[in-house]
Amino acid sequence: MPNISDAEAKELAAAWLAYQRRCDAVGTARAEGFESWNRLTDLVWNDPESAWPVILLMIEVASTDSLLQDVAAGPLEELLSNHAHDFIDRIEDHARKDVKFRKCLCGVWGWFSIAAVIQTRLQQYGWRPVHKKSAQAPRKQRRGPKSRTHLKERQWPNNRRRR
Repeated sequence: MPNISDAEAKELAAAWLAYQRRCDAVGTARAEGFESWNRLTDLVWNDPESAWPVILLMIEVASTDSLLQDVAAGPLEELLSNHAHDFIDRIEDHARKDVKFRKCLCGVWGWFSIAAVIQTRLQQYGWRPVHKKSAQAPRKQRRGPKSRTHLKERQWPNNRRRR
């Protein structure tokens, strides 16, 4: 049973989404309202039953895809990474019924953090695990053989050439 009232859940959801909007606008995580992010993170880790209704409210109220992605990459991913076995039935129920929830669920990464059994269950709702390294843009490959000096510098990064 959640240890947070409906009014507190609505207030926290609104504050967290407002904080994310400010972060997107400013381009930094140092925007005003960080305490809402901190409070929700604490709930997800220590009182997930209280965090669950807040997460559902944020998904319902999120007005842009960017905010939905923030919820997916933040509290929903943390919940799945740390408490998936306790919430998987509820998550599946919401994924079956709510298109917006399913869309948010597809924004969760979790190749290494979500148990394989849970990953299998989530895949029927369109979720696909994303390996964070594979999501990065590929690097250009160097052509030609590497010089010995280059190898020496790679093996010993603190080694500086003397002039």
